[in-house]
Amino acid sequence: MYLSTLHEGKTRLDYVPATWEPWVRERLANYHLAQEIIVELAEINLELLRRREKD
Repeated sequence: MYLSTLHEGKTRLDYVPATWEPWVRERLANYHLAQEIIVELAEINLELLRRREKD
């Protein structure tokens, strides 16, 4: 398994040993879930701001 990351505009591939794979996959899933929650919160806040502007 290789982990692809973007740092300072450059893609980097890092080898992940097989014994680390479950741990890495769990953290990646957590990261993606956190990103979804952040997007949802941003959308809610934008909607609240738009409603406030109409008052």
